[in-house]
Amino acid sequence: MSLRPPIKIPEGNNNLDSKTTFAERAEYELYVEMILRSMPDLTLVNLRKKTLYGKINLKNQVVAPIPSKMVLFGGTVRTFDFIADALQDFSDALDSRLERGRLNAGTPYSSLQLRSRTSSWEEDYSDYIEDVREKFMEQYLADTESYNSTHNFRQFLALFLDFCANNCTDSPISFSRYNISKHSDLFTTGIVFDMGTEQYGNDYVSCKKYFEDSNFGIFSQEAQNHGFILDRHAPWRFVANLSSEPMIQYMKNREYRNLQSVFNELYFNPVNLEFYEIVKSVVAMYAETFPLDDAGNPSTYASICHRDGKTSYTLKPRDVFDLNDFSSVDEMIDILGINDWIRAFAFIKAVELNQGTTQQEFEDIVKEAQALNKHLDIQRALGYISDRFNPLKVSFIQGSPTIRF
Repeated sequence: MSLRPPIKIPEGNNNLDSKTTFAERAEYELYVEMILRSMPDLTLVNLRKKTLYGKINLKNQVVAPIPSKMVLFGGTVRTFDFIADALQDFSDALDSRLERGRLNAGTPYSSLQLRSRTSSWEEDYSDYIEDVREKFMEQYLADTESYNSTHNFRQFLALFLDFCANNCTDSPISFSRYNISKHSDLFTTGIVFDMGTEQYGNDYVSCKKYFEDSNFGIFSQEAQNHGFILDRHAPWRFVANLSSEPMIQYMKNREYRNLQSVFNELYFNPVNLEFYEIVKSVVAMYAETFPLDDAGNPSTYASICHRDGKTSYTLKPRDVFDLNDFSSVDEMIDILGINDWIRAFAFIKAVELNQGTTQQEFEDIVKEAQALNKHLDIQRALGYISDRFNPLKVSFIQGSPTIRF
């Protein structure tokens, strides 16, 4: 049975002009509201508004799944054990209905055919940082003069931090800020799934192919029966509704007491990880930019000398290193010393946020963080910085940051 409301099918997509897009999107919202009124038990999630779903915990902290706690369901998606149980039961319920003639064969909702999503947030973040490195190289070290004027790691770091100040609001470096940005894929959370390769934002496909599917009513009900909820704007995508009674029962079946227990056992706060990843990434960038040659000799730069009206050039070796010489990230930290790295970390977090921090406020935060590291530990220092520059607690300011490293 068609669920089509008695209005025209919206035809909004991402290629229309702004006026037409506005009108078509309004038609789409009206279309969906009429479906919801015709199906009182139906619930749809708005992932355009819930962009952080699966990326923050109950304490409003940025989190990420612990990779070792995830399982591969059906060889196609990475998720958690209790959600895999729910997916299996959901799939079995659809297959049972199809066998009994309660579902029509050959439609998108005839069975649970998940699109393959096996990449992890680790892989995606690593690829993203490589893209950032290339952007940095293009902007700051592509010309010979800039390249030759960088003689050591401290100068390189200063260049990189200047790049951060000019780019980090749109291209964040720290994992926390990256994870809640447009660059981070929802599918790496392990709780978002899709069944098609449709173009997101194509309202006609959403309505004609999915909402009007003869199996839509049964599929959406079975989804909710098993703790899932369909996406309002992309009905081929659905999420695990972690607060629903069915999903909570699946949690308990795996001996998670509640949702807080799930976050405690299956997720982690990346504040420590992102600090060490920044250290490793910047050191790696430097080593890759100024590598040793095949004979193990450092790259050189031209030292210019003006004397008696004459100009001479002398090639001098750079302060370089081989990544293989480091046995731990702590040895990388020793290149500058922990206090300078704490300052660099605080600077990156501050310019990513761009909340109007004054130079004095920044200096006070750095001083306090360095004291916490000295008298307590590095974890306490990093936690303090991350709390002071928590992207979930403040509004962003347009324009470039004014603080200096």
